[in-house]
Amino acid sequence: MRYIFILLYLFVCGLFNHFAFSKILQDTLWTRDLSNEGGVNHVGFINHDTQIAVSSESANVHIYDIQTGAEFFSKHLGSLKAVAEINGKDYLFLTIGDSLIQWDVASKQQVYFYTDIILKDSIHGLPRKKFIESVSVSPLLNIIAIGYRTDRLDIQDKSEFSINIYNIGNNNSIRSINNGYSDRVIVQFSPDEKYLATSVKGLGGYDVQLFDTKTWLYDVNNILYPQHNDLINGITFSPNANVLATGSQDGKVRIWDIQTKSLIDIPNIDCLNIGDIIFSNLKSILIFGSSYFLNGNILGKITFYDLVKKNIIQELNKDYDYDGGIVCIDRLDRYLVCSGYGNIKVLKADSLTNSVIINKKDVESEIFPNPTTNHIKLDLNKNYVCYSFKIFDLNGKMISEEKQIQSYIFDNSFEYNMSSFKQGIYFLSLETSKGVITYKIVKEQ
Repeated sequence: MRYIFILLYLFVCGLFNHFAFSKILQDTLWTRDLSNEGGVNHVGFINHDTQIAVSSESANVHIYDIQTGAEFFSKHLGSLKAVAEINGKDYLFLTIGDSLIQWDVASKQQVYFYTDIILKDSIHGLPRKKFIESVSVSPLLNIIAIGYRTDRLDIQDKSEFSINIYNIGNNNSIRSINNGYSDRVIVQFSPDEKYLATSVKGLGGYDVQLFDTKTWLYDVNNILYPQHNDLINGITFSPNANVLATGSQDGKVRIWDIQTKSLIDIPNIDCLNIGDIIFSNLKSILIFGSSYFLNGNILGKITFYDLVKKNIIQELNKDYDYDGGIVCIDRLDRYLVCSGYGNIKVLKADSLTNSVIINKKDVESEIFPNPTTNHIKLDLNKNYVCYSFKIFDLNGKMISEEKQIQSYIFDNSFEYNMSSFKQGIYFLSLETSKGVITYKIVKEQ
């Protein structure tokens, strides 16, 4: 009888957790209509996840407060392709024509411009037109990967795909990878920045090719099989860089083990097309947008897939107001951003974490040096009390915790030794009297 009660208790707890997860993820904080700009093109979190940058199909960039949806900025800048934090500063990477610009969020100014002979409209005298399709940034390696399509204007339906690698802040391409003839190219660095994953058109299907960022050599053993039957729309790595997932226009999601290069799961889903695909940063959950067929109509939904139990936790298609295109989540799984039909939606996801987010300007704390090889120093604001902080790794595991740190603060600063930490990316969650603020820390050898 005792064991029956234990099993019943665990079952009820499981139902409660599932219900709480489902209920909270359906709570929409706010929505912004961008249908007059053609809808949403790309989104990314900035300013310690207190704001999001949203690009529309009309190449307008909007910056919104993540909690309230208040708009801080709106301007025609270009098509947003990537958002990256480099040396503690946030940058937007936007395309204008055949060129890429790097835009400083703090100063609201263009700081770099990437274009060279490879991106010009004519190569070797052949008429061509260039399109930058995807961008991925590696702050640790100080490089940018640009995937672009070259349309041959002299031959109909003939497109060449290549990848250029640039040093950040340098206009000269340091490496070019020929991706052959294809229909689309996606580039994505792994979180540990050991690999660059790219989509390629293989014999009979569409593959994912992994390039080692130390050698950049083509290796047939780094091609992930089996193939998708149609275009790959999204590539994402798990936070610990051990797992890779892809979503395709064939309506399938495939999940691979990076170390063995083997397929480990194909979720049983009923979809026509997979849009964006991302991993939860703190839980073993895969989140992806998709479209499906219902009563003669093509509709969109957001799916939450449990990677451990290998089943669907929840599907969001309430009132049929998700287009299944864009999904994005902050580093502590508090806010889910997704696209509707011409609009952007922000949903609260407190079931994944109890952290409270605050505006960075209200605390004005800074961490330096970042990246660091030994210690970090927290420069604190006099207008609030700092209680404690926790440091998490990319898996969401708490590595360290310091409580009652006010007694260690001298001259409004606090130093912490990270020399024993392994090389990688960590998140510091600082609890203050104004709320919790989260910082990304890069630990180098």
